[in-house]
Amino acid sequence: MPNLDEREKSAKLLKLVEEKLTAAKTAFENKNFGRAYGLANAAEHLATNGLRRLENLESKKELKEEKSEAKEETKEREEIKRSDESKNSEEKRRNSEKTEE
Repeated sequence: MPNLDEREKSAKLLKLVEEKLTAAKTAFENKNFGRAYGLANAAEHLATNGLRRLENLESKKELKEEKSEAKEETKEREEIKRSDESKNSEEKRRNSEKTEE
């Protein structure tokens, strides 16, 4: 989930896109087609950048989750390894006791 700062940035970006589109519509109605095109194009690029930002945030979130899962798997493997080592030590001790008898 994006932090508050990212949400604020996204909200500001969306507001700016809406402003550009409103200005583009007004320019178009006033038959100022070059200005309308420029404003609409700017709105498109701002929206594209906003989507890219959200995709990056989602990717970072997924990477963080994968890293957490990998750490958990490593921890489980280490516990299994310690358990196996403990069992092996106990078995060696018993074998040693048998050979001493």
